[in-house]
Amino acid sequence: MSELYQRWRWLHVPAALLVVVLQRFPMLRAAVAWESVASVRTVSILQGVLVGAMSMSEVHAQAGATTLSPAPGQVGNPGRGVVGEPFQAAIAIIGAPVAAASYQVTGTLPAGLVVEGLNNTIFNGVAVPITGTPTESGTFTVFIAGWNMPNLQGEGGNTVFDFNIEIEPASTVNLQLARSPESIETVVGSTAIFTAEATSDEAVTYQWFRHRSGEPGPQALVGETTATLTVSNVAASDMGFYFSRVTSGDESIDSSAAILTLAGGSSRLANLSTRGSVPAGGELTPGFVLRGDGNKELVIRAVGPELADFGVSTAMADPALALVPLGGTTPSLTNDNWEDAANASQLAMISATLGAFPLDSGSRDAAVLNSVSLPNAAGSKGFTVQITSTSDRAGIALAEVYDPDVGGGSAQLTNISARGFSGLGADVLAPGFVIEGDGAKTMLIRVVGPTLDGFGVPDTMIDPRLEVIPGGQTFVIASNDNWGGTPALKTAFQTTGAFAFDDDTSLDAAVVVRLPPGAYTVRPAGANAGTGVILVEAYEVLEQ
Repeated sequence: MSELYQRWRWLHVPAALLVVVLQRFPMLRAAVAWESVASVRTVSILQGVLVGAMSMSEVHAQAGATTLSPAPGQVGNPGRGVVGEPFQAAIAIIGAPVAAASYQVTGTLPAGLVVEGLNNTIFNGVAVPITGTPTESGTFTVFIAGWNMPNLQGEGGNTVFDFNIEIEPASTVNLQLARSPESIETVVGSTAIFTAEATSDEAVTYQWFRHRSGEPGPQALVGETTATLTVSNVAASDMGFYFSRVTSGDESIDSSAAILTLAGGSSRLANLSTRGSVPAGGELTPGFVLRGDGNKELVIRAVGPELADFGVSTAMADPALALVPLGGTTPSLTNDNWEDAANASQLAMISATLGAFPLDSGSRDAAVLNSVSLPNAAGSKGFTVQITSTSDRAGIALAEVYDPDVGGGSAQLTNISARGFSGLGADVLAPGFVIEGDGAKTMLIRVVGPTLDGFGVPDTMIDPRLEVIPGGQTFVIASNDNWGGTPALKTAFQTTGAFAFDDDTSLDAAVVVRLPPGAYTVRPAGANAGTGVILVEAYEVLEQ
């Protein structure tokens, strides 16, 4: 047994966490949402997200209604189900030096639910499945302890996680959302009206919510409790996302979110990022495009070890980065360890002013502060950031590109792309971007899978989907499954220079959405929990 292994001892580290992923329907994808590592330096940044345990519209209301127990013995927020409705859960311990191979499961399950494969109190496997249809309501507690070898052998057993399952009585209310509010683009001083409508066997009440960039989450609007929300004398501070929570009896449904934006103003893409899994011997290859002339100073980072501080147990140990002009093969700049850069002090200082989390002294994360040259004001230039592991070991890496020029200058970022394998949980390929300024920006966002086959790309995702989520939130503001060959999307492809999809019926996903300033994450997913190679793209659509 290694010295490190003996020193840590299995599950005796703060990063050992219980994750429970819930589903209402088998066809729904169960996943742990790993949001962009942003600002809080804590291992508890991991969130287990409740997916489909209630109605899908209620998931948005359950931001952080989590299935994560951050400390041994602590009862996490409850998993929820409803009498008479199918229930599925998978319980696993993550973050320990060695994955769990067996569990002891005790406590009480609701009648109608079982742990598949349980032998007395022992379950052999990496995750404990709970399935069935509950037949009684109430609160029930399950106790989970893990070992690193089958049949409760090896290290483990000293840490017991408690998890509650709340089963609600079957509802007698037939609540249905008949209409969700529509997004509005307007001008300063005008009036914006949003409407949500629902039907039910009983009385219906409404509560409107708004979320704006910089706020911790959706805020209830005091006194806005009717089916219609009127925003008078619209100002820039009103730009954001609006939805209504509709309640009838003991049932609640959240409408989809509508976006309020203003015409005019100016904005720019100030930060691009991509988080993904880099296979052993492979690479993560996000790309970006600059439009303009002269030289453009950029901060480019390949973060691996620092992600461990945020609870990413499979973070790449020693990433290296290379910046390669599109169409070329020779890197224009490279870096292995960020402190080896000649301007490391300036790099750290400017990164801090941009809001980038600091890289520890001595860490093996890679980063550069450098200028790149562009053609002219009428042209654009593409670059690829190649992130590889110096040890040829697989791991999660975060690629970041920051524009330090507050005014944007004569050259600006216009789009981001990333191609690679996208799996489940931490292995999702998840790009993000930040819009900065006082104006909205129209974006074309695509997740390409089947069309990549025509370029000779193997192992592509069969049926990708996409969701656009405000930074740090869980509610979806735009989504698409199959792009459908619409004229609006084809026009956006031509305007941005994105390659065309030859088949209008292909299962690739694409959406055009106008967004107010703020941070956004693109979350791809495969239908029926599908995985595979995808290309994720986010283009700025220039105003005509």
